[in-house]
Amino acid sequence: MRPRVALLLAFCVGGCATLDRGTLDEVAVVTDPPGANVVSSSGTMCTSPCAVSGPRRDAISVTISKTGYVTQTASSDAKPDDAAIAAASELKLSADALGRAIDVQDGSYYRHDPKAIVVKLEPAT
Repeated sequence: MRPRVALLLAFCVGGCATLDRGTLDEVAVVTDPPGANVVSSSGTMCTSPCAVSGPRRDAISVTISKTGYVTQTASSDAKPDDAAIAAASELKLSADALGRAIDVQDGSYYRHDPKAIVVKLEPAT
C-alpha cells in the first residue's frame, strides 16, 4: 500500500516544477544610443543595454524612452521550440515523458524570437 501512496504523491507534486528549463526567459534590449529607459510588459525596468525577463509562453513587449527621442515599443514573440517539443514527443510513456509533457503544458518549451530587441531611437522633432 505504501508504494502506491508514494507514487500518488510523486504525481501530485510533480507538476510544480519543470524538467529541463524554467518557465521564464530573458530577452536582451539594445538601443542606439544607449542609456534609454526600458519598461517591459512584465513590469521590469532597466537602462539599455539590459535584459528583461518574462514567461516563456507570453510575448515580451518593451517601451523604450529617452529624453530628446521618440518613445518606441517593440516585442519579442513567444514561439514553440519545435526541436524541444519533437524530442519530448518521441519519448515512451515513463516518468521522464510525463515530466516533459508537463514542460510542454507549462510553457517551458517555448522560446522568444528574437532573443535581442535592437532599436535605433529617432530624434524628437
